[in-house]
Amino acid sequence: TSAAHNRSNVIEVMGRHAGYIALYAAMAGGAESAVIPEVETDFQAIYKKMLQSKNIGKNHSLSVVAEGAGDHIKIAEDMFEHTGMETKGTNLGYIQRGGAPSAFDRILGSMMGAIAVELLLKGRKNRAVGIVGNRYVDYDLAEAVKMKKTIDEEMYRIMNMLSI
Repeated sequence: TSAAHNRSNVIEVMGRHAGYIALYAAMAGGAESAVIPEVETDFQAIYKKMLQSKNIGKNHSLSVVAEGAGDHIKIAEDMFEHTGMETKGTNLGYIQRGGAPSAFDRILGSMMGAIAVELLLKGRKNRAVGIVGNRYVDYDLAEAVKMKKTIDEEMYRIMNMLSI
């Protein structure tokens, strides 16, 4: 198989201090790896997985990197050096922020907007509206700013298990 049929892509997404966007994107996109700030990355294991995939006939590889976990260009160069697979690094940047909304996105925005207006009408100011599980919630804004979103460790484990 020619090198053109054995390509690898390293996609950098938002996540300076948290890797949940990268993890979700990796899981949804069938990536071989998610490089995130919460977990020390074993690049040798990633290279091995890429080569295993290539050896069983898979002609592409995908890695998703949270911006705070590494430089997508350097990671792409290292992947090429260790696997021989043509590897391209891409930073989604503003493209990622400007995609077309899904039906879920539209419903979520409508519900959260309506709840925010209702809170204001009740005199409840400085609130942050969100969703936890399948339930809409609101928090004091100062409290919400201090919250830290964590990754789902079970999802990380499963994403790595399914990634070949």
